[in-house]
Amino acid sequence: MNKSTADEIEKSEAQTISLGLMQYVAHTPAASSLFVKFNSPTVSQTDDEARDKWHHWLFSIGAYGNASGEKSATNVSVTSSVSADHVTEQWKINLSANYGYTYNRYSYDTYNFENKTYSKSASALAVKSLSDHWSAGFSSDVYHSEYGNYKLSANFCPTVEYDVFPYDASATHLITFKYRTEPTINQYIDTTIYNKTQEFYLGNTLSAKFKLKEKWGSLSSNISASAILEDPNKHSLSISNSISWNVAQGLSLSLYGSFEIIHDQINLPKHGASQEEILLQLHEMQTNFRYFSYSNLTYSFGSIFNNIVNRNIYYIRNKFNFFDLVNAKIGNKIGAKK
Repeated sequence: MNKSTADEIEKSEAQTISLGLMQYVAHTPAASSLFVKFNSPTVSQTDDEARDKWHHWLFSIGAYGNASGEKSATNVSVTSSVSADHVTEQWKINLSANYGYTYNRYSYDTYNFENKTYSKSASALAVKSLSDHWSAGFSSDVYHSEYGNYKLSANFCPTVEYDVFPYDASATHLITFKYRTEPTINQYIDTTIYNKTQEFYLGNTLSAKFKLKEKWGSLSSNISASAILEDPNKHSLSISNSISWNVAQGLSLSLYGSFEIIHDQINLPKHGASQEEILLQLHEMQTNFRYFSYSNLTYSFGSIFNNIVNRNIYYIRNKFNFFDLVNAKIGNKIGAKK
């Protein structure tokens, strides 16, 4: 028997004897000079992870829609979305897909007009924390929008982000600055005003975000500036704010609003739009500003660690945002988001 083992046995025996004597000491004057201390066993990270059957994955499903009509007109807009998020202290992975459908009908006397448009998008994000303040990774998007004249748009965007607050503070509040390059290839449904049926360009985006998270929900604000490198005159600036309330476990109510200054509509079709398309807003029109607001109810389920913050990593959705599918009237981009 080695010495360390003997010491452990002696300590164990002494503790057992001490506990047995406590019932007698409690009835003596010495009891007032004694106190009992309990060391609660700690739960290791391994034990926590064993209890998490979702392995840090959080899943969300959402559906949004509106309908209006009368005897001579009908308008229906439906959007659905699914997403999966995997968040740990070192990595954040986000996968999402969105689908939008809009139906318009107008009739008067012998005149009839009917139109259906579809939008589809998918995105992926993978980012790794490099330190308490720095992180880097990439995001990628694939997008189709009849409203925006996109047959296909795809990008692969390296991203670097800096967080003013370290990881320990980011669970409740953060201020981040993000820069990303945007190699993008577009294929257009119709020839654009720049006589393009397809093109490749390199864009870049600089954004800043503030977020405050409390037990009742969260509050966030974001500002983002984008430009095409070979032609800086083609640029945009967006500002957005959102607030979310935790109504019940897994159920949240969100309000969102944004405003955007636009000078980079390279996707506009050359032939313009018909009178019906203009009146029903079936195609994106030339503009130098856009505003948007929405509210939605979302139910989330999955990992019990869904409140973990991935150091300073927060994904700000790019211009191919799925909320532009909620109603075709808002256009093909609404700026940086969540």
